[in-house]
Amino acid sequence: MIAATPPANATIASTGAAGETASKLDAIAAQIEAANQRISSNAASIETAAKRLNTLEDTLDSTRKGSENGLIVLAKADQRLADIQAQIDATKQTQTTGAEAIANVARRVDSIEMAIAKSAAQASQHETVSAITGKSADTASQPALAAISQQTSEPQPRIASAVPAQTGGHITAPDTAKPAGDRANDAARTDLRIAEVEQALAFNKAADINTAKLVAELQAQVSATQQTVAGNTDVIAGTTKRMDTLDASMARMDARIADGERSLTANVATDSDVAKLVAELQASLASLDKRLAGDEQSLTDNSAADAETRIRVGALEAGTAAIAGTTGQLQAENKDQGKRITSLEAGLASVSATAKEALDRAIAAGKLAEGKLLFETVLSEAVAEFAFDKATLPKAAKVELKTLAEKLKAENQNVYIEIQGHTDNVGGTAGNMALGQERAEAVMTYLNSEFGIPLHRMSALSYGESRPVADNKTKSGRAQNRRVVLVVLK
Repeated sequence: MIAATPPANATIASTGAAGETASKLDAIAAQIEAANQRISSNAASIETAAKRLNTLEDTLDSTRKGSENGLIVLAKADQRLADIQAQIDATKQTQTTGAEAIANVARRVDSIEMAIAKSAAQASQHETVSAITGKSADTASQPALAAISQQTSEPQPRIASAVPAQTGGHITAPDTAKPAGDRANDAARTDLRIAEVEQALAFNKAADINTAKLVAELQAQVSATQQTVAGNTDVIAGTTKRMDTLDASMARMDARIADGERSLTANVATDSDVAKLVAELQASLASLDKRLAGDEQSLTDNSAADAETRIRVGALEAGTAAIAGTTGQLQAENKDQGKRITSLEAGLASVSATAKEALDRAIAAGKLAEGKLLFETVLSEAVAEFAFDKATLPKAAKVELKTLAEKLKAENQNVYIEIQGHTDNVGGTAGNMALGQERAEAVMTYLNSEFGIPLHRMSALSYGESRPVADNKTKSGRAQNRRVVLVVLK
């Protein structure tokens, strides 16, 4: 089966459309990937802002608790100061009461001293009168008067510092006109009252000592409280400063949170735009899928058309003489078909030349029993789809080779196959020769490994760029020149 035709226009158009569709799909996939990355980045930013907000709330709670504890300490200190101040006020009140009592004692002592002085003066006058009159009526009373004088003179220093608050009465001057027994009783009462005054003085002295101790203790407590207050003042000052710092930090963080919220708002808007873009892209993708399905259907139809074309070319090759006689009529009916026939004729001329050379080589090597050419098969790029500068067999070429192998096995003829590799003129001559050889050997290896055609019944060689069948100046011409020719001999 011979296939040396250039690609059909429909095939080229479908291939171009498929390539354009693939490019658009790649661009859409890239846009979707970029949108997903932006969404992931926005989600990470939102999570980071939430963590920072939680940290700020924890810091604020800790600061509030510290402030509340400081206020509790201050309240306790204020209560303690109030208690101490109440104790100080009570002490001052006690001191004031003691001072008033001492003043009252002093006034009563002055009264006692005046009464004693008056009594002494009256006694002196009485003695003077007795001496003048020479009366001895009161001789018996002299010891009593001396005792009274002694009793009244001895307690005077003590009375000077005594407190009469406990006596509850007023001391009156002794009446010298009283009988001696009455004066003795008065002296006894005076001693009793003096004893009571001394006891009261001792009690007040003990009270003064206790008051002094209490005042000293209260002063020590006041001093300690003042130190505590001073320490609390420092703590309050430090706490206030720290709270000011935290307030400033909170203000900055509030500003940053506000910025973050604005950024999140912008990101939400951006996400909305991205969602719209994704929806549009998905709609475009659906449309492209439909177009791609149509393109695939067109490719399927074109493949069927290509198969039909290859069948027709085979028929044309089988009747080359008849086609040559009716070329003018075919050109009149279809100008494009005439161009294809012209190209086929040029290809056939080149193929025939290489086929004759293959026949000569096989005869010289003694490979043939009858020495005749059976047929040729051309694997052009339109069929084999060789990639540029590659020797790997594509799927389409394997399909053609399977058809050839099945045909040879069905005919069961002892044939010899020469596999010829051809290239375009892109690149150096040596490189193209090597590339053509690689393509020919790839075909030979495949026929042997997949279909069991013996290697000694095949050979592979390269013509490189030396036998073009089309113009290398055009893309389609270079595609026709990249081919593998199988010459089947017997």
